[in-house]
Amino acid sequence: MNIGICLYHSKPLGTPKEDYEYALYHCYRPILTYLYTKEQVNLSLHLSGNIFEWLEATYPEINMLILDLIKRGQIELIGGGYYDPPFAFIPVKDRSTHIEKLNTYLRKRFGKKPKGAVIPEHVWQPHLVTTLNSCDIAYVISFDPDEPNKQKRPSGWYEPYTMIDNGKQITVLPASSVISDAVAGTHPEETVSRIIHELNASESSSMMLLVSADDLISSFMLADIGSMIEFIDELFTLLKQHGIQLKLPGSMIHRSRGRISYLPGGWYHPLMIHDRSADIHDMLLRYPESFRAYCRLHYLHRLVSGVKKDKARKKSADQELLKAQSSLYFWPGRCGGIYRNSLRKRQYSHLIEAEKMTRERGVFVTALNNYDIDYDGIDEYVYRGKHITVMIDRTGASVGELDYLVTSWNYQDTFTGCGDDGCMVSPVIYPASSKQHSFTDLFFQEPAKNPGDKFHRENCRSLEGELYKLTSFSKESKIVGFAREESLPLPGCGRRIHIDKQYRFKSNSVEVDYLITNQDDEPLSVYFCSEMNLSFYCDGPEFLEISSIDSSNIKMLGDAESLEDVRYLRIYDVINSTQVGLYSKQRFLVMNSSYSTTITTSYGEEEVYQHSVFRLFWKLDLPPRETWGNTLGLRIEKRNKNRRKKNDRRTEA
Repeated sequence: MNIGICLYHSKPLGTPKEDYEYALYHCYRPILTYLYTKEQVNLSLHLSGNIFEWLEATYPEINMLILDLIKRGQIELIGGGYYDPPFAFIPVKDRSTHIEKLNTYLRKRFGKKPKGAVIPEHVWQPHLVTTLNSCDIAYVISFDPDEPNKQKRPSGWYEPYTMIDNGKQITVLPASSVISDAVAGTHPEETVSRIIHELNASESSSMMLLVSADDLISSFMLADIGSMIEFIDELFTLLKQHGIQLKLPGSMIHRSRGRISYLPGGWYHPLMIHDRSADIHDMLLRYPESFRAYCRLHYLHRLVSGVKKDKARKKSADQELLKAQSSLYFWPGRCGGIYRNSLRKRQYSHLIEAEKMTRERGVFVTALNNYDIDYDGIDEYVYRGKHITVMIDRTGASVGELDYLVTSWNYQDTFTGCGDDGCMVSPVIYPASSKQHSFTDLFFQEPAKNPGDKFHRENCRSLEGELYKLTSFSKESKIVGFAREESLPLPGCGRRIHIDKQYRFKSNSVEVDYLITNQDDEPLSVYFCSEMNLSFYCDGPEFLEISSIDSSNIKMLGDAESLEDVRYLRIYDVINSTQVGLYSKQRFLVMNSSYSTTITTSYGEEEVYQHSVFRLFWKLDLPPRETWGNTLGLRIEKRNKNRRKKNDRRTEA
């Protein structure tokens, strides 16, 4: 009996340095040191490219130790995607670029090009055979999504086999997900017993195990490092006592000769345990924020491909797009993944940097264009200004993306979460697959500040999910207008209204002209609200300073508080030294709250900030056929604290 063990680990860009350090001291270093003292023990190792980069920059001796173990034949490096991307989501060209980038790095640093690969997040698609083969990958180590559903394994279930696609071939080394996931939390004797049972039951002579470094770290979090090494040593000792030989995967692929089979497309992931027939693309439906990033990625890919003359600039933009493609930017994982506000901000920083590189100096001009970015058959309207990029969605006639190019920050990167994914454990407030935009139109019977209040139909009529009619669009004047007729089924109201919204854009600001007409024969009395959902690094006074400025008067606004008679609301983003200003011709009541989610990860539960909610209210008392008008604006500008204090008197546009 032969067994191969592959230790794998990846971290998305944006992971705190402390997490890298923790993984080094509680996993990489002790295991590599153990291997160095046990020449008869071997394993294969897959790390994402950015982990190797971090090791080289901060602990080069670890990479030197890996090189020594490779020369001694104790470690075989396994390739894959450089930034651990979801191959099913990214452009075809980028799939091979990720694989080749990691192959090249490993060849240059360790003197040997990997012949095998681990598929990021174990998301397998049959068309990857051609991609892997073209990158000179001979074999792939993969789980089979159907394994837990098989009561009895077919003969030779764990034996290597060859897969063919478009005349290209690759060897698959099947790994047991059932045993791999349980290794860290199971006594070595039980693990070895299960290995022997599975091999005998399936009439297989070999098996691969894919062991996650995250599982090892979390299992021994409350113990000292020595306990993990004792566990590993006992496991390897028992394998030897039972006559099970440790093999590197490169020496096992010859056993696939004469065996042709196919690995079904599927996804092995904790989220999918309840439904293994689910497709990876379901994540785009479950998380609208993931779909928004996916659409943005492909939109920018087309923009970057249009850069023809400056090859260096195009290459830099391509690299930024690669960095924005980590799997955990698109769905949850052991670390929280898409629930991490910091990870989403890091993804958008790379996307924004890529967009900036498509702007050729001296050639680029500000523009307002229409384009169906989200593939729903309805155009979005994208303003590419000097300092901001804004995307207007006809659904809700609201702002779906608000990028400040100076700091590469998307202030519209909100997130709501999904209550049935095994990650979010806090109560569900927002409906499934809801998107939180800015300049969202709400009508309240009485002002309310909590994020979930707008879903109480007895007090609010929300137009955030309604499709508005396009009324004007001028590329030259950079104006786009929308309108909608609506009834307000609120107690004591029930009036028909007509709402007009016209957007205007400047280098660093967005302005909306509102016209709301009472089309009924009875008076209208209601609170109109424009809701702003903006996402910062975190909430709290050390991250956000919120105040109302009127001449020389400054009033501070804390979280979950309100201020009346406001004309200019200043939100100072401390982390980015940036000021976001909300201003209006008609004074307003503002209510502020924030939205966070409680998630569970490998390290326990924690609360994660997602976005802040600012509701601007105006009381409308309109006689029949009368119209209320207002201009509401949002301006973003870079301000350090000293300069900001000198300009406190600047309160209006």
